Amino acid sequence: MVKRSHDEPDGGSLKRPKVEGDDQIKDLIQCWQDLNASMETLKDSAQTLSSPTLAADTAFCDRLVYLSESLLKSSRALASQSRGDHAKPIISSDDAIAVSSHVSYTKWTSADTKDVLPPLPEIKDPSIEKAAFTHSSVIGNKLSGVQSYDRLEWLGDAYLELFATCFIYQTFPALSHGASSQLREVLIRNDSLAQWTQAYGLEKRARLPPEFAGLNHSGQAMMQKKRTKIYGDLFEAYVGAIIASDPVHGTDRAAVWLKSLWAPRLKREIHAEEKRQRCLVASTTSLESDPIQGPTDNYAVAAPKPNRSPKEALAAMIVVKGVKLSYVDLPAPKKKDKNNNLPLFAVAVVLDGWGESGLQLGMGVAKNKSEAGHAAAQRAMDNKKLITKYAELKLASLSSSA
Repeated sequence: MVKRSHDEPDGGSLKRPKVEGDDQIKDLIQCWQDLNASMETLKDSAQTLSSPTLAADTAFCDRLVYLSESLLKSSRALASQSRGDHAKPIISSDDAIAVSSHVSYTKWTSADTKDVLPPLPEIKDPSIEKAAFTHSSVIGNKLSGVQSYDRLEWLGDAYLELFATCFIYQTFPALSHGASSQLREVLIRNDSLAQWTQAYGLEKRARLPPEFAGLNHSGQAMMQKKRTKIYGDLFEAYVGAIIASDPVHGTDRAAVWLKSLWAPRLKREIHAEEKRQRCLVASTTSLESDPIQGPTDNYAVAAPKPNRSPKEALAAMIVVKGVKLSYVDLPAPKKKDKNNNLPLFAVAVVLDGWGESGLQLGMGVAKNKSEAGHAAAQRAMDNKKLITKYAELKLASLSSSA
């Protein structure tokens, strides 16, 4: 028997591919038309304005990026298909899986901190879903093709760290990298992930050996630490499965879900950041509305910027030549951080000048001395009556020297 060449399929075999190919071509044309229209809008803006405003429009730029990526993806998908493979799905559990998509990482706000468990995103591919709940030890025949959650756990772990990093970066612009890493650890450490695994009942769907269900071969309860590790792995695997099973929207769906899930855990920090921003804006408004201007850059009142640290903002409000702010270590608090059981540090901000000597303006407690100093400065600025007094003395001093 002569085998039919792949280059010469019969008429019947072309019917199904034609529909799939036509759909891809339509998507390609639509993406191109949308992108072309957007580019024309940008071109018109550039011709009519000396400084194109659309280029600074984040939503407009995001739209261009999304359309460009969609156009590129459709082109590659169409080009990569051979005529004999049109009937096969583009993505399956055995194929190489694209795991990236356009994701917009926006900052947390107080509106996100409601303590409500968000809906669990579904895993789109049944075979990947099965793997996400299968421990390697329950697979009898390693050659059977049955997959465990090991690789999905590895993938999910990487994305959890990425998501947490991006949301923290956007929400806390003045936070040091060390303090940012500590916040990230609160979100992605095993005991936190294990709690969310149990909140969603993921462990009840898992295929685990008997000892992971609570009893080992000796009939004794498994150590809690080991159970926490397994439950943390299950959560990471589920995140990886969401992304791997939905190459187009999986990353975005996982990010949106985790943003809502994580926000209540950082409720205190999110509210504190919003308070910091409000204080800086209020300070800026107060100083900008005052008609008194300093004569030189050395003596000018520097209006606090939204991303300026509390230490910088406090200095801008009350410090001139001959006035000094010092940050002094205080005895360490006996209590430890409730999130990670690490020691805390206490720092006071002290004023010398304006007729004062060693006056403590505020005191802060945090996970390191730098952050404790910022907390002390923020506490000082929260005492508006006291700070207004020294801010007015600064303005009067600058006015008299003008």
